[in-house]
Amino acid sequence: MAPARGFVLFEPHAEPARLTPTGPLGPWVMHPLRRLLEGVDGGRPVLLDLCRAPLGSPREVAAVLWADDLAADLGLSLEVLAGDEPAAELLDFLGLRAPVYSAVSAPPSRGGRSPAGAPGSRPRASAR
Repeated sequence: MAPARGFVLFEPHAEPARLTPTGPLGPWVMHPLRRLLEGVDGGRPVLLDLCRAPLGSPREVAAVLWADDLAADLGLSLEVLAGDEPAAELLDFLGLRAPVYSAVSAPPSRGGRSPAGAPGSRPRASAR
């Protein structure tokens, strides 16, 4: 399956499938993301890497909330890697079902775990 416009899809490991948007999210992401998530094996976790996708507007945050709902509807285990601490705090506050991680250069907190492929990320409260 070819990557959808606006996404770079990395699957270098057996787990998880990694989706990396190439820019800010918005309404344009709905169709390509649905197509990509439908193509993921249901037994694999999916990491939505937002390190290159800032969360500076309501439309960008809404796209992440929509992705969380879509993954739940498809029965997928979604994890979100935010590019900075404020973005991770915002997503955690909004109550995503998915664990939210911050891509800060700190070791995982007590008992927490880093998403695969994201060493040094720190889990938010929702990921514990």
